[in-house]
Amino acid sequence: MNSEPIVVKEKLDAPVTKVWNAITDKKIMKHWYFDIADFKPEPGFEFQFTGGEEVKYLHLCKIREVILLKKLSYTWVYEGQDAETLVTFNLEEDGNKTWVELVHEGVEKLAPYGADFAKENFIKGWSHIIGTSLKEAVETMKITSSIEINSQPETVWNLLVDHEKIKQWAAAFSEGTTIETNWSIGSEVIWKDGEGNIGAKGIVKIFQPHKKLHVRYYDDANAEPGSPLGDYSEIFNIDGSTLLKIESGPVMKKHGLMQQPMWEDALIRIKTMAEK
Repeated sequence: MNSEPIVVKEKLDAPVTKVWNAITDKKIMKHWYFDIADFKPEPGFEFQFTGGEEVKYLHLCKIREVILLKKLSYTWVYEGQDAETLVTFNLEEDGNKTWVELVHEGVEKLAPYGADFAKENFIKGWSHIIGTSLKEAVETMKITSSIEINSQPETVWNLLVDHEKIKQWAAAFSEGTTIETNWSIGSEVIWKDGEGNIGAKGIVKIFQPHKKLHVRYYDDANAEPGSPLGDYSEIFNIDGSTLLKIESGPVMKKHGLMQQPMWEDALIRIKTMAEK
């Protein structure tokens, strides 16, 4: 029986603090790992989650070792089985990037429980989780774009803050998109889709008519006023020659690559409207 542990190692373009948060914060974990009801990076803490493709299995885990920003390990047992395996995340800081090494020991003990527990399935699963899911969750980018507009700054500014006009260029992202805000500093900005669902919620941080507009957003679109803001922002700058610049992010790279052409379309729509 092959008793060699499974080892998957990947270099992520993200600081170690961000990667550590991704493997220990249940709110982030559900986006790349599993949806876990409760999780605390403390030795002895027990948690569970359900996972699997065609058949769902209850995983029972207990944290064994925690070294802040460096190591997290926990036992991994399936409900109704006796075989205990051990999962370990090792982190190594490399400048502003992070090496992640996933080690899963004892997988060979699961083979008697059926084809779903074959070692090659675990290798495939962990390779995707670390090399794709975690990578996409922690690697981010900022979207930047600009366009020259043959119009007055006042005209361009009006297109950025007039609710009815916003509908026209925001359709580059989704038809029927609307905004709710009074644009005062500290007031909420709420974006809704065509069916009235909240897609994003933030706070006006800078409002300099004809020059600069900065909105910073919550991580949770349903956050209550007073909740901590996230890292995501949208910043519009208008210079004297009416060069409109947009900076959006940081967002996950896969989302940024999708949104970049949408923002470029939105700027073209604004230019077309302003130059009429």
